[in-house]
Amino acid sequence: MKKLILPAVMLSVLNIQAFAASGTRGGGHIVQIKQEKHLMDMASEAICDWKRGEDLFSEYSELNKIFDKLTKIDWYFSSELKQELKSLDFCFTGSLRDVSPYDWYSPVGHNRSEKIIQGGYRIDNDVYFDTKQLTQISVYDQAMFMIHETMHSFLPMDIFERNLKLRTITRVIGKIGKGESTNLIDLYFNMQKSEVSFPRMIH
Repeated sequence: MKKLILPAVMLSVLNIQAFAASGTRGGGHIVQIKQEKHLMDMASEAICDWKRGEDLFSEYSELNKIFDKLTKIDWYFSSELKQELKSLDFCFTGSLRDVSPYDWYSPVGHNRSEKIIQGGYRIDNDVYFDTKQLTQISVYDQAMFMIHETMHSFLPMDIFERNLKLRTITRVIGKIGKGESTNLIDLYFNMQKSEVSFPRMIH
């Protein structure tokens, strides 16, 4: 059998990968909170309390109520949205980095006196929530916040006024969840205007 000879560059890459995966290097930190010092891992808010999306339905009963109402309007969209939420993983953590909620090029303005707080953030299939801020809004808004982050899956990243459209369709779903809207035509009209990437059963 011939001996396999690998190019020097490939050997270097393999050596680097082996070294990086060996787990022989790392660091740790101590954090001081007021006058007490702790291992950062045990006291810092910069950690994740991970929860599966499917487990949130038993913890947040409002989610079930909202989806029950939405199912009566459009069972197909409701089912897919619910399954998408269940497929996500949620990190409950401390404060989050600020991201502008506004589309700078949008003609739609906003109340300049609003104080904006970064409460959640979505990266691929992971959702990050500022636990302290989340618990300071109503239980209904908490459930809708989870739906808001899930709706990112249904809006293409390159659409015009994406933030505006995401808030708009989330508000529509929120009104349905409260029983304030039961009109399928209005739902589909808002889905169309918000460029929701999901087939509508009637046109």
